Amino acid sequence: METAKRRKQQFGESVLVTGASGFLGTKLVERLAVREQVYSLARRPGPLDSESVMVDLTNGEEVVRALEKVPFAYCIHAAALADPDLCEKSPESAWRINVEGTRNLVEICRAHRRKLVLLSTDYVFDGRKNGLYTEEDPVCPVQVYGQTKAVAERLVLELPENLVIRLPFLFGYTSAPERRDFATDTAYRLWTEQRYPYDHRQLRTPLLREEAAEAIALLAGSPSSGIYHLAPSESATKYEFARVLAQCLGKPLDLILEKTAEVPAGCARRPMSMRLSNAKFLQAASGRFHFRPLRDAIARVAEEFRNAQEPSGCRGHSGQTQPKTYGGSYDQDAGR
Repeated sequence: METAKRRKQQFGESVLVTGASGFLGTKLVERLAVREQVYSLARRPGPLDSESVMVDLTNGEEVVRALEKVPFAYCIHAAALADPDLCEKSPESAWRINVEGTRNLVEICRAHRRKLVLLSTDYVFDGRKNGLYTEEDPVCPVQVYGQTKAVAERLVLELPENLVIRLPFLFGYTSAPERRDFATDTAYRLWTEQRYPYDHRQLRTPLLREEAAEAIALLAGSPSSGIYHLAPSESATKYEFARVLAQCLGKPLDLILEKTAEVPAGCARRPMSMRLSNAKFLQAASGRFHFRPLRDAIARVAEEFRNAQEPSGCRGHSGQTQPKTYGGSYDQDAGR
């Protein structure tokens, strides 16, 4: 907290980040804290680089009371119930968190004339387009998660100062007590030589979470408004992703199986082709940001994972694959 207070004296502008203790939020706070005072809005303590504001985002009156004395210049809304299957099974919770939580922030930002940056998702599309999805394409979600985020987008875009950033499949190396994501789970299975099936139908544009945090900080701190797609140019299925990770870890490719089963009953439909155009973002970045090649990004995760395992065996992981947890329901996409 002392570090955060010193930063408050050093920097004039401050930013409010929701979901700051989530998969993406932790890296976003790290990035923003280099140049700004960061306030984290969450149901549990946020990163050390921020001053925590403990609040239930879905309680409008509580949010108003908590933010009355927080002098933020703009807000980055990263909190969400981002697991599509969980949203499908609990649509009321998905609506309460993804829509009503956003509505509460919209009202605060409207009253105080603050900019609101919503982190959204490629799941607002149905995945039927042959080419790349642009910011001008109409939304057409096919599951509860995408539907709630599409409504949240409309709410934010009604503000005079707004920004909606649509994100693809995010990945990165995570260690305890962080929630394990797709890349870390896959690395662990490969490390322990477990054979496992991966989807080879859904085409995504995977983005390293550290790169996402850097690009979001760049865009959010600029005068940009409206909708932007934040995704690299390379696409891959999870099957292809896992094969590259296996190569980077020096593990046999026959550990990677192709999933053939259909989506189980009660689970969310997955759009098949989710490739986002990044042309508008790259134009706005004006050469200040470049996406690294996908293989290099996956290799970084492999190196971080290997370094964490080799000094003392599988440090931080038990002999069994642990179930995922969802950060008190507020978390941004971690490899859906």
